[in-house]
Amino acid sequence: MLALCEKKDINKISVRDVLEESGAARQTFYNCYHDINDLILDVPFALAETCDEGLYTQDACTALFCTARQERGYFGQLPHHTGQNCFRDSYLNKLKEIYYHSVFHGSPCEIAAQKAQIDAYIYGVVDLFMEWCATGMQDDPQWIAAVIFSMKPPFMTEDPLPDYCAHQGAFSLEA
Repeated sequence: MLALCEKKDINKISVRDVLEESGAARQTFYNCYHDINDLILDVPFALAETCDEGLYTQDACTALFCTARQERGYFGQLPHHTGQNCFRDSYLNKLKEIYYHSVFHGSPCEIAAQKAQIDAYIYGVVDLFMEWCATGMQDDPQWIAAVIFSMKPPFMTEDPLPDYCAHQGAFSLEA
């Protein structure tokens, strides 16, 4: 996906393109992904999985933003990914699913407050990231990571992403 985004508009990349670039069989792709948008959505999670520093530290976040800068072909196009399953909306929904599943504990009142804080955090992080990508990734990754971690709700002390990232399929990010 990363290589394809260097030479083609993300909205025009097809499953066939991925198969030609990767040399994989069509069934292998569909064993891992429902459609091309699932693959587009999965790239940031796959990149997060490769981070040696864990997924929920400010240093790991900085490293991921640095990786995004290196992979401008892909990340620079994400704000322009359109359609029913566009990256922004799909990423928001996936993060909500992950965080809601792993964070909610306590009484209904506590859960309602946690949900509101998680939603505000997730929307803020995703929109900050999308704006950063759309404006050429000029701001320092360390500064962006600091902003993201300063917004994190205090009850979010553990990383809910490893369980999601553990499922990564057969495709290489470079494909």
